[in-house]
Amino acid sequence: STGLLGDTELLPPENLEELWQELLEDTLPPDKRDLLQASWQRAQSASERYMLFLEYSSYLRKQEVTEEEKAERRKQLEPLLKEYGLDKPESETQSSCNWTAVLCLVLLIGAVVYYIFCSADPEAAQIL
Repeated sequence: STGLLGDTELLPPENLEELWQELLEDTLPPDKRDLLQASWQRAQSASERYMLFLEYSSYLRKQEVTEEEKAERRKQLEPLLKEYGLDKPESETQSSCNWTAVLCLVLLIGAVVYYIFCSADPEAAQIL
């Protein structure tokens, strides 16, 4: 097929089957491998299997960010955050607790307003 690379076609490596098995063993628990293995076996040609291998390799072998890398990224963000008057980023758990508290407060205020509104004007309560 002629595409962006012209007539260039990616040729599968000789040990493709071995590479596929390594990918499954290195990245997935045993109970999750069967589904991908079934897809592999349904592939009609070596080229299809190679494309399947490349696709799943990109998903399954994503590098995880280490704590050192996270700390370095935070350190790089500090000057920018200070420039805009923002503090250091909070931890995710602290942030989610803050949002939960705000949501509960809004719901409580809404319930109080509704209760006061309905008890003050019974006809208005029928409309709601």
